[in-house]
Amino acid sequence: MLEVALRHAVDRQALVLKVLHVPGAFEVPFAVQKLLEEPNIDGVATLGTIVQGETGHDMVIAQSVAVTLLRLSLRYRKPVSLGISGPRMTYAQAKARVVPVAIRSVDSVLQMIDVNLWHSQPEGKPAKAKSNAVKAPKKPAAKSKPLVKPAKKRMPIRY
Repeated sequence: MLEVALRHAVDRQALVLKVLHVPGAFEVPFAVQKLLEEPNIDGVATLGTIVQGETGHDMVIAQSVAVTLLRLSLRYRKPVSLGISGPRMTYAQAKARVVPVAIRSVDSVLQMIDVNLWHSQPEGKPAKAKSNAVKAPKKPAAKSKPLVKPAKKRMPIRY
């Protein structure tokens, strides 16, 4: 997975400054935080797999890691990808997804860095969009039908 991601980063002409290895998915956010604290790091691509065990522990780990990575990204105003596949995966499923997950992890960070909304404003102030970004229309369009109908009943989220 790491070799695929590194090759893809080179193909995309990205400069990989550091590679950190951690014992498991639960420790990934700690390593990401250390990287985000460095001023020369523009973004972090994470890689890993959470494989299903005999209990629902994999779902708890996946949820906490995903939420923590999102919070770190917002806190440090730098993109962090979720290149950790799972939960509820077998080893065979995880192995089959190595290449696409690694490529998507690198691509998502690079695309967010390209958007360049992360470093342009101090925390708490909205960033201005670049000229090539999609801008909202100044006047609301005439009444139109919503693209998505609101759900009549909220479905519970199961973990």
